[in-house]
Amino acid sequence: MTAPTLWYLNGLKKALDATLALGTAKVMFVSASYTIDQDAHDFINDVSTYEVTGTGVSAGGVTLGSPTTTVDGSTNTVKLSGSNISSINVSACYAVVYVSTGTPSTSPVVVIVDLSEGTATNVTVTGVTWNAGGIAILTAA
Repeated sequence: MTAPTLWYLNGLKKALDATLALGTAKVMFVSASYTIDQDAHDFINDVSTYEVTGTGVSAGGVTLGSPTTTVDGSTNTVKLSGSNISSINVSACYAVVYVSTGTPSTSPVVVIVDLSEGTATNVTVTGVTWNAGGIAILTAA
């Protein structure tokens, strides 16, 4: 019999906090030409070939304001949150949250958000309002 293995919420939070502490949290916008590979892509250099820029969005993306992590013991979740993004205009399919260390090959990707809502096409993005529940949620099991 295999014993169950459970994640500690605060351990997950500390791991995410440690990743965020590596540099500056940023949001890079990428085109529909990008193929998501959650297994192999670990740093922003795996994604940046598909980067798009526009008004208010320069190379490397925009800084994610107020990145925070919180724990909710009642739901066994760790939430990543940040400020909404406004005053931009870019044609993109995805927003990739990553931590810029100044070197693309050491800047870890954290989460990808599908701005096209599953259509895999570029859409005009004039701002990003993150889900009220957070940018991303980890569930400990």
